[in-house]
Amino acid sequence: MDSWTEYENVMKKALSYQNLRQYYQAEQYIRDHIGRYLDDQFKLFDHLAKSTICFNASSFYRQMGFKRKASFYDRLGVLFRLHVVDSSPRTPGDYKLVYPTLLKTLPGYGVGDTNLPLEKCPPLGPVQLQIRVLHELYTAANRAELPVVAIRHSCHLLQLYYDILEEPTRNRLLDDLKNLLQAVGGSHSLAEPAPAGIPSITLSPIQLTRFPIITEAKINRLSSALEPTIINLDEEQGPVIWIVSQFEKKKDDEICWAVDCPVEVSIQVFNCLPTELVVRNLKLLVKGCDFEAVPIHLTLSPSSSSQPITVELGGIPRSAGHLTIIGYSCEVFGLQNVCKLPGKTKMKVRVLPELPVLRMDSSLTRSLVAGMDDESREEKLYAGQTFEHTLSIVNSSGRLTVRKATLAVEQPKVCGTPLIEMFYENDQVDDLWLQSELDLGCLGPDESKQIKFRLFGLDPTRTAMDGVQEESVAESALPLLEESAETQSVGADTQHDLIPFHGRLLSCSMIVTYECDIEGDTSQAC
Repeated sequence: MDSWTEYENVMKKALSYQNLRQYYQAEQYIRDHIGRYLDDQFKLFDHLAKSTICFNASSFYRQMGFKRKASFYDRLGVLFRLHVVDSSPRTPGDYKLVYPTLLKTLPGYGVGDTNLPLEKCPPLGPVQLQIRVLHELYTAANRAELPVVAIRHSCHLLQLYYDILEEPTRNRLLDDLKNLLQAVGGSHSLAEPAPAGIPSITLSPIQLTRFPIITEAKINRLSSALEPTIINLDEEQGPVIWIVSQFEKKKDDEICWAVDCPVEVSIQVFNCLPTELVVRNLKLLVKGCDFEAVPIHLTLSPSSSSQPITVELGGIPRSAGHLTIIGYSCEVFGLQNVCKLPGKTKMKVRVLPELPVLRMDSSLTRSLVAGMDDESREEKLYAGQTFEHTLSIVNSSGRLTVRKATLAVEQPKVCGTPLIEMFYENDQVDDLWLQSELDLGCLGPDESKQIKFRLFGLDPTRTAMDGVQEESVAESALPLLEESAETQSVGADTQHDLIPFHGRLLSCSMIVTYECDIEGDTSQAC
């Protein structure tokens, strides 16, 4: 009792320094007088009393703002509390008792936010001490038979300190993580707060952005056949006041998506593990509009032999508005993970209402080399031969009207008759191959329009310059002439044309553009 009374007087003296805000003198007095009570040679206090002294010192330092010293005495008090007496084994209840104290020591060593971006890992502070403190916390949770808590702390270690941990430690943590997941049923969600199994303690969610590492994200435009262009109707109604402003930063190349059109976001993915990494159900997370994300599965090669790969995350917007891409979700090691995409700025895109869909049908035969999504058609013609075909343009939307549709024909420029001649409403459109577009007028819901066109077989050796310089020879025919010149001459009775048959592959594009009103917005169209 005399020693305990002496200890109480020491604490009262230190408290007087604290009340006078003489923190330096108080810290020095505690350091000089408390240490002897904690020495192994001091037998008057048992380990339970010594742990109480440590916890009192921790509370004293925390009141003065000495966080690291407070954390040190908390850890020392836990060590005394778990001291084995008379070879009695430590039980899970003992570790549950000290777990809240160990959890309280993390801020003292700079371990706070569990969701730091990878470029800020590890956090500022004594890194080796941080790893040691987190590993002590993970060990305590594991021995306290709290698998969910142990999973969270192992993920915390791997997320923040993977690059610093030694390889045996990494492998052991990954193996332990798999065993812990089997103990909780094979899966666990990191995106939800986890109850620790101890009253008043709940662990915050963790973003496991290291497995896999996503370094870049970019919004992709719609395909050229689907990408809309917004037209401001106010500009067409009359002159407006134009003010030059150097502060205006409006972008004309704004990316727009449309309802029910497949969209994509490109990301760069990298595997930092020395083994293959299987990523399941990788998909986008958005807000602001109804969005149907399309999950994908990846198998990434080991880090020693791999480079970042580009992956397209797709989906289909189901409602109009302004869509914000907030992150992605995936499943790795059986962990359901929800993370933010890299970058300081939010990724936003405007989703336009449902637009009419025009379908083109032709009497031409489908190309044999065309893919599943390729609508290429082909025809074989000899020089001077002519074929007539039809082209149907159908508004396949059941309720949307196309205000104005135009047809543009892009074909090679040749001398003489063009490759394609168009007929519309029994009137030949002269020199359409030199015009930019053909006005098709309005197309109502499910309405179609028929256009006839004629294919003309061209001379394969003629080009657009033949009419200007008749003596010029097509470049494609030069090798044939050289081959003919090198051929040895034969007798007059056997002489014949040695120039072999030579054809040309000419491609032509028929492009339909249209204008329609944007539902809910009378000032814009597309």
